[in-house]
Amino acid sequence: VVVASGSAFILPIGAVADLAPYYLGEQQCTHFHRTLKDACDKHDPEFYNVFKLWCDEYFLVKHRQECRGVGGIFFDYQDGAPEKSLYVGPDPKSAAAAHCQSLGPKGHQRHTWAQYFAFVQDAGNSFLPSYVPIVEGSHKKPHTEEQRQWQLYRRGR
Repeated sequence: VVVASGSAFILPIGAVADLAPYYLGEQQCTHFHRTLKDACDKHDPEFYNVFKLWCDEYFLVKHRQECRGVGGIFFDYQDGAPEKSLYVGPDPKSAAAAHCQSLGPKGHQRHTWAQYFAFVQDAGNSFLPSYVPIVEGSHKKPHTEEQRQWQLYRRGR
């Protein structure tokens, strides 16, 4: 809650967690997404579905029509206003927007600010368990010169 000029108002909540690896196995990707989904599902069974689609939209490199990574979750402007969709992104024709519309009232914000805040905490606390096992399983793996050149190419774009 923010107080300005004697009036209190609630700031909307937003966050992002995504994974943009150069080389990643299917098991690692599945683990990352499952951990985020579990955190989302504790609060609303539609959070992961909507926020993953929104993340895919947000991190699409449009001029290349290329995903930046393997996705994650992205959300913003969650303040509990029931007239607002869970998707409050820029493209009303996006997959996330269409999914929200298909849900009817379940596609609208229907949680209190405190519930969204608890969700943000759980989503944030899920990041290390989703990511650390990937690093621990990958950082000592050998790589080829070709893989190194691909990594440098991707970083330099």
